[in-house]
Amino acid sequence: MAKEKYLRSCIVCKKTNNKKELLRFTLFNNELIPDYYQKIQGRGVYSCKNSKCIDELNENLIRKNLKKVVSFKFDKVYIKNIIIENLEKDIFNILTIANKSGKLVATLNKFIQHAENTDFKMVFLAYDISENSLKKIKKYLTNSMVIKIFNKESLGKVFNKSEVNVVAVKESKFIDILNDKISFLINLTGVKTYGYGKSS
Repeated sequence: MAKEKYLRSCIVCKKTNNKKELLRFTLFNNELIPDYYQKIQGRGVYSCKNSKCIDELNENLIRKNLKKVVSFKFDKVYIKNIIIENLEKDIFNILTIANKSGKLVATLNKFIQHAENTDFKMVFLAYDISENSLKKIKKYLTNSMVIKIFNKESLGKVFNKSEVNVVAVKESKFIDILNDKISFLINLTGVKTYGYGKSS
């Protein structure tokens, strides 16, 4: 059981969890911002990592839990965008570490070569991949979690290339970490873009 000092409650649904499993928000220059890495000094409030609780945040609820009577700026769209940006940055950082550890397979030809003998559980496809390229690899995606949330240019940055169509993850520990971030990102954006054997 988590130590009591690390437990916090979501101000919306009241569910208690380890604070690392929750999102923290705090006031900075009279504006509510997400303290994504939980490092900003000062009093904060917490919510669950899902769009339902984040969508139900409001000024009165936050003021009540912060015990602040001062006015502050509250922009829910801005807050969500910051969280999404940080999630995307985390995903790219994890992919970069996995690449340096030799746990990724990238580019179309290398993927096809490895897929003949490897059952990849997680595959990133660029959402702007060509139909011709997709046809070449579709038969290898039957048992894969296929993720289409980044374009070719974005995936290319992981490998210092101009463009990359496909990235396959070989290590289960990286898959577990990535899946948590990706699930949260998709929950926030409201777009279901992955599933086993689904590439569209």
